[in-house]
Amino acid sequence: PGTVPGVKPTRPVFDSAPAPFDALPPASPAAAPVPAPANASTEALWAAFCEGAGVNIKLPQGLTPELMKVLGQVLHHSIDGTIKLVAVRAAAKQELKADVTTIQARNNNPLKFSPDAGAAIEQLLQPPMRGFMMGPVAVNDVMDDLLGHAIGTMAGMRAALTGVLDRFEPGKLEGKLAGNSVLDSVLPMNRRAKLWELYLQHFKRIRDDAQDDFHDLFGKAFIEAYEEQLDRLDASRHPSV
Repeated sequence: PGTVPGVKPTRPVFDSAPAPFDALPPASPAAAPVPAPANASTEALWAAFCEGAGVNIKLPQGLTPELMKVLGQVLHHSIDGTIKLVAVRAAAKQELKADVTTIQARNNNPLKFSPDAGAAIEQLLQPPMRGFMMGPVAVNDVMDDLLGHAIGTMAGMRAALTGVLDRFEPGKLEGKLAGNSVLDSVLPMNRRAKLWELYLQHFKRIRDDAQDDFHDLFGKAFIEAYEEQLDRLDASRHPSV
C-alpha cells in the first residue's frame, strides 16, 4: 500500500490485530445474497445499480466496457481515498494517545483493516466475513467516523489554543510578578521592563515544555474536547428511547 503524504508511517490498527481476512473464518452460506437470475436483462441490472446509487441515468448505448471501467475507477479512487483518510485519523489519534481501533468479535469494518483499496473492495462487494460489516454498512460507519474526527479535531484545536492563551493571560503573569518581594519594590517605570523579562522567561519555558512533552502541554485539553464532541455526535445518531 502507498504511504499518505505528510503522515508519519504508523500501524496503530494493524499491529494490534491479527491478519483479519486470513485468520477469521468465512461467513455462513446463509448470509450470502440471492444471486440474480441468469437471464436478468442489462436494463434490470442498470436499474438496480441506479437504485442503489440514488441516481437516474439513462444509457443510450447500454452497458459498455468503457462505462464499466469508469465505474470501477470511481469506486477504486473513492475507497483508496477513504482508506488513506482512515490512516490519517489513526495516526493522529495515536500521536495524541487517544484510543485506536482494534479488532473485535463482531461489527468490524473492513475499511479499517484492509491493507489497500483492492482488498477493501473485495470485502465490500462480497458476502461479509464472520465478524465484519456488510459493504453499505461499513461505508456509512467509516464516513460517520471521519466526519466525527474532522468535527472533533476542530473542537480539540479550540480547546488546546484556549489552554495555551490562558497561560499568557496578563493577570496571571502580573500575579507572578507581584508574588516576588524583590520585584514588588521595583519602580513603576521599570515594572513594564520586568514584566517583559518575565514574559520572555515564561515563553521559553512553555516552548521547551512543548518540545519535551507535547501531549502533556496541549494533548490533554485536545483529547478531552475531541472525545466530548464525538460523544455528542454519537448521541445524536443514536438517541436513547
